[in-house]
Amino acid sequence: MKEPVPRYTFGPTWRFSPRIYNKDILESRLRELAYLNRKIRIVLTDEREIDEAGKIYEKVFYSEGGIIEFVEMLDQNGKRTPDPESGLYGRP
Repeated sequence: MKEPVPRYTFGPTWRFSPRIYNKDILESRLRELAYLNRKIRIVLTDEREIDEAGKIYEKVFYSEGGIIEFVEMLDQNGKRTPDPESGLYGRP
């Protein structure tokens, strides 16, 4: 039998004053968290944004390789050549 997957929901607290979150900043931080916590699936849902088909905005962040995958993405985006001598490519 498969164990249930824990689900955590983050939302604004309207107790003191309305909060407005910047989706771009949240996406950036959640992407970083996905790289730092490999094999963890993080889903960002923004109920304020609905497309023409009536679907709520949702983006999934997941990293199989963790920090190694993050460095590879940085190398690719920066058009850099990875250094195989660095030892960074040794997986635990």
